[in-house]
Parts: sequence; C-alpha cells; structure tokens
Amino acid sequence: MADMGELLQKLRQEKGFTQAELAEQLDITQQHVSAVERGVRPASWDYIVAFANVVGANVLNLLRQAGLLEPTTVSLEQEIAALLATNPAFEGLIEFAREHPEQLREVLDYAHWITRGAPEEEVEESRAAPKSRRRSTEADT
Repeated sequence: MADMGELLQKLRQEKGFTQAELAEQLDITQQHVSAVERGVRPASWDYIVAFANVVGANVLNLLRQAGLLEPTTVSLEQEIAALLATNPAFEGLIEFAREHPEQLREVLDYAHWITRGAPEEEVEESRAAPKSRRRSTEADT
C-alpha cells in the first residue's frame, strides 16, 4: 500500500512529466503539485480525476494502489459508473452496460480509451458500434 502523494509522484515521473508540466496540464501551481506529492496537502477527488486523465491512469486503480479502496469492494458495473460519471460524453453507456452485462469489460475499456484522449474521428466511428450491436441484439429477440 502506497501513500497517495508518493503514488502520484511515481506515476507522474514514470509518464515523464515534471511537476511544472503537470501543474500546467491541471491548471494549478507547481507548488500545489509538490504539496500533494509530499503529503502536505491531500489530493482532492477533482485532483485525482484530473491527474488520471492527464497521465492516462484509471482512477479506481489509483485508489486501490493507495489502499483507499479494497479490490473486491467495487463491481465492474460500479467501476464503469464511477468512470462514466467523470465525463458527460459517456451518456447512455451505463444503460447500455446494464442491458448488455456480457459487454461490461468492453464498455469499461471504451471509457478508458476515451478518457486517454482518443482521436475525435475514431470516437465518432466507435459510437456507432454499440448502436449496431444493440440493433442486432434486439433483432435476435
């Protein structure tokens, strides 16, 4: 179990960001980043979500690695709901996931792909896929 600040620092360094570069991406000061990493200032939920988006990390995995969330306490559906709640572009995916529980992992992977900054044209193309799957599923019934 790692301290959240230490974990964020390690991940920032692994991704090749300086504190100043990360601060610019998060629209905060370098001193704020430093204070979070040293444990002087707690990482807020907004900070953790924004950090995860910048470095391409999974928020719930960060919480698990910091020992703030037990691995077995969150179902895949809850993980999807938490991730999707961070981005209004995911409207409708929770309902799709509930209608198609066999595709929960695919929905989660899609949501993570979007949060990592997928190219807009690829996002638009991919949005058609769940609709076509939904149509084929409805036709099967």
